[in-house]
Parts: sequence; C-alpha cells; structure tokens
Amino acid sequence: MSQNKRWRLITLLGMVSLMYFFVNLQRSAIPGALFNQLQKEFDLSTSGVAALGSGFTYVYATAQLLVGLIIGKLGWVKTVRVGGLLFSAGALLFPLAANYPAAYICRLLTGAGAGCLYLSAVQMTMEIFPEKFSMVLGINLIIGFAGGVAANAPLIAVEEIFGWKNVLLAVGAALTALYLAWCLLSIGTTPSEKEASQKFGSLKNVLSKRSNWYIWIFNWVNFGLYYVIYTVIGKKYLEDFAHFTPGRAAMIVSTVGIIAAFSGVVQAYLSGLCGDRKAVFCRGATLISLAVFTGQLVMLTTTRVPMACAILFCLLATTATMSALTIPLLKESNENSDFGLAAGMMNFGNYMAVAVFGDLAGFLVGLYPAQVINGVKVYGNSSYIALFAVLIVFIAPAMTCAWLIKDRKS
Repeated sequence: MSQNKRWRLITLLGMVSLMYFFVNLQRSAIPGALFNQLQKEFDLSTSGVAALGSGFTYVYATAQLLVGLIIGKLGWVKTVRVGGLLFSAGALLFPLAANYPAAYICRLLTGAGAGCLYLSAVQMTMEIFPEKFSMVLGINLIIGFAGGVAANAPLIAVEEIFGWKNVLLAVGAALTALYLAWCLLSIGTTPSEKEASQKFGSLKNVLSKRSNWYIWIFNWVNFGLYYVIYTVIGKKYLEDFAHFTPGRAAMIVSTVGIIAAFSGVVQAYLSGLCGDRKAVFCRGATLISLAVFTGQLVMLTTTRVPMACAILFCLLATTATMSALTIPLLKESNENSDFGLAAGMMNFGNYMAVAVFGDLAGFLVGLYPAQVINGVKVYGNSSYIALFAVLIVFIAPAMTCAWLIKDRKS
C-alpha cells in the first residue's frame, strides 16, 4: 500500500470515527437528555418518549446484525455511503418533524444508518492497522463515548440558549457536511473486499455452544441495564426524585459517561494484573449492579439522599463496557471461523436489550400519574419504585450466567 493511499484511508477512518461520535450523541440525547423537551413538544406519555429511543435502538441493533453478514461482500466504502446517507438524513429531518409519527420515522432512519457505521469502522481498522487493531479500535470507542458525554451537559447548556430544535438541526447539518466530505474523499477508493465466508454451519455451532449463551446473557442484561439508565431514564430520575436542576442532572450523566468511556480499558488492565482473569470481573459487575439498584430502592422507600443517587450511577458506569473482557472470552471459547458471528450476536443482543428495557422503563414509570409543574411532567416515588423493582429482577439471570462463565484462569 502506497503512503498516499494509507494516509487517505487513515483520514477516511478518522471521519467515520467522527460519524460514530454523532451516533452516540444521537443515541444519548434522544430521549435521555431531551426527555422533558420532547415530552412537552409532542404531548407524549413516558412510553411515547421512550419509544423514540427504543425505535432507534431496535433498528440500530438489527442493522448491525445484517451489516455483519454482508459487509464482507459489500465492502466498507459502499456500507458507509449507504449508512451515512440514512443517518444524516434522519438526523437532519428529526428537528424539522411536524408531528410525532414523522419524528418516529426519522428516528428509524437514523438508527438504520447508524447501525452501518460501527462495523464499517471495525472493518477499516482491520485493513489499515492489522498490527495495532485493538489499540486503534479502542481509540474509536473512546471517540464514540465522547459523543455520549457531549449529549448531556454540553448539549443541555447550548439547548437552554438556542432551543433543542436549533441545536439538533445544527448537529444534523454538521453530520451531513462530514458525510458529504467523506463521500468526495472516498471517490476512487478501492479497499480490499473479501467475500463473506460465514456459513449456516458456523451459525449452528455458535448458537449451540452453551458457553456463548452464558456470555451473551450476562452481557445483554449488563449492557441493557446501564444504558437504560444512561440514555433513557437516568437524567429524568435525577430531576424528579433527587431534585437536581436539568443542568446539574446533565452534568452528572456526563460524568457517568466519562467513567464508562474508560472503564473498559481499566478493567482490561486489571484483568492482566490478575493473570488474565476475566470471569471474576463479570461476576463483580453483577454485584455492583445489584448494589446500585438496591440502593436506589432503599432511598425511594426511606430517605432521599441526592448525592447518593449520583454516586450510585457513577458506580454503575464502571460496569458499562464489559465487552473489553467478554469479546476475549468469546475468542477463547470459539473457533476463529465462528468468532466474528459470536461477537456480532452479542452486539445485536446488547442493543435489543437496551430497546426492550427502554420500552419497559417508559411503561413502568407511566403507570402512575405525574404532576405537571411549569409545563413539565414530574413523576413520583411510586413510578421509580416500580421501575427499579422490576429491573433488579433481571440481574438474577445475569448473575447466574456470570458465575457459569469460565476462562482459562477460572
């Protein structure tokens, strides 16, 4: 590969990483950071607001599974062109939507396009940096998490000045400009495009392996519980129950995102110090989740301690990126030919769990009537007791599977 072509590919990869920044911004801002604004704008129930997030996530998860099956034949250039078009169109049109159905359709478009970009970045990284794959992919993930951080306190600060529609319109315009620049730069680019070799026989092997299901179920529940707090209901809960201002609540959620961004790297480092043990950290993650959800329930039924609510969410963030350990666990338990599909199944299930938990959260919080204060619906303790009491039940199967996971050092 010539030096000029290499630098061109590196630039294209950097631009896709920036698009992934916008993916996480879109996923975190709607409905999480802008929950009250969207509820007021479209006169929605909590389920209606949550559906804007879960609709995005259902399509996002499905797109990742489909792209994982075809990207080897289609190639990352075509994948980014198609995905980027859908993603930028949905992001640009959402703040212009005149009604809820139109806004929902825009979220589906956004999710479909966004689902094409992560695996494209993985494919590009494998081609450009085969010898430094893990490190460069880790940098891509940190850039992506930065979008989630920007979607909270920074976004809310700007939104209070310019309004949510103008802010999201500016975000959509910036994304569209980035996408068009990528398309121009990618003209004439011909990366190596290996044909997909995954066959149904491998799929059967992957699905029939019990160890995969232990890892998947643990990761799906763990990922879903964290992200339903981070992207859907956490900021609203901090405002309604802990009585934080929207700006202060957004700052706390941003802090949670920062902790989550680096938690995977820290856990991988600690795993190395412990003789490459991974399963024990999975077990620890379920204990942390249990402690966090139990702590919130105790405060909801006794005495409110606002800073304790925030600290518990920050503690939950330490479990956010367990894929730094579960991906290597899948690598250990699968043949090389099966590993990609096993990892794709886990990623698909992660976001399906977020969508299911998001819908469930919207339903549970909406079971009890809200008070309307200054045009904003405020939900009482009963709503959040129902939420945490039901979500905590899902920790049981995750904990069971975590204790059944084995690695070479278990």
